[in-house]
Amino acid sequence: GVKTLGIMDDNILVIKPEVVRDIMSLVNSFGFEIEYGNGLELKSLLRNWDVIHESVLGNCTTLYAPLEDLTQDSFYRKLDPMEQQVELLSKVRDFFDQREGSRYVTMGVILGVPGHTKERLQYTLPRNTERFLEIFTNSKVKTGVTAFNFMPLAGTPFGEEAFRSGRML
Repeated sequence: GVKTLGIMDDNILVIKPEVVRDIMSLVNSFGFEIEYGNGLELKSLLRNWDVIHESVLGNCTTLYAPLEDLTQDSFYRKLDPMEQQVELLSKVRDFFDQREGSRYVTMGVILGVPGHTKERLQYTLPRNTERFLEIFTNSKVKTGVTAFNFMPLAGTPFGEEAFRSGRML
């Protein structure tokens, strides 16, 4: 009776594009609806669009996209530049609009990354949220915005750097 498969590892796209295509084609052959609840390596999806988008997004019903880019002043460099994110989500929108059924894309906002300031947050977050929502204007894709607190993981290189930085509250 299982109809949905949630893929929580956002690093699946860092392996060879042909391998990703083959794995996701096999997964799709079972007819599961796919949810990417922890985002995707968006830069890899954009870079390898022609090879993997059909297999990665073909059965996708829910996509979490970490789009917040307040990190330009900080040492947290995981997120892609906003222009690349807009380009990719425009492609995702166009692909989803051609598919049957409901599709959902959620913009994830990470708050509290070391180096963020209240002023930068007040300036950038509304603008990025508006840009995200504008991508899906007149689209059948449903959208949402989810904000959550940054939490460095002790014992990881980035977590240890964040704790030593003196910029954590």
